[in-house]
Amino acid sequence: MPTPVAAVDPLIMATKLATRIARINVLLRDELSRRRISLGQASTLAFLRDHGSCRLTDLAAGVCVAQPSMTDLVVRMERLGWVRRSEVTSDRRGVLIELSSAGELLLEELRNARSQRLLKHLAVLSEQEQAAMAAAVEGLGRVIESMRGGDLDLRRPG
Repeated sequence: MPTPVAAVDPLIMATKLATRIARINVLLRDELSRRRISLGQASTLAFLRDHGSCRLTDLAAGVCVAQPSMTDLVVRMERLGWVRRSEVTSDRRGVLIELSSAGELLLEELRNARSQRLLKHLAVLSEQEQAAMAAAVEGLGRVIESMRGGDLDLRRPG
C-alpha cells in the first residue's frame, strides 16, 4: 500500500516557497556580478524579451523603476549594444526600446550559466526527489500563469 501523504497547510507551503525562491534567486544572482550586469539591467532585458519592444514609460512601469532611472539604464544598455531605440511611426516623439541580438545572446548566456549551476546542485537529490522536483516545476508554471493573469508563453523560459 502507498504511504499516505500528510496534509499540507497552504499558508506554510506558500511561505516556504516564497522564501526558498528568494534564496535561490540570491544564490544565482552572482552570475550577474560575474558579467558586470546590474539586476536592473537584467530585469529590463528580460522584460523586453518577454513583452517585446515598448515605450520607455511602459518599460519603467513593467520593471517597477522610476522613469528617470529607466532612461539611465536604457542609455547605458544602448551603449553596450544590448538594446536599441526605434521611432514610433504614428508619433514622431515616441520611441520604442527593443532588445538587440546582443541583448538576446546575453540573456541566453545568463540562463545557461544559471541552469548549469542549478544542475550541478540538483545532483544532491535522489531520483525520487528529482522526479518530485520535475512535477513541482510544472506546477510552478501554472502558478506563474495564474499570477500573470493567464499570460504564460510556454516558449519562453520562466
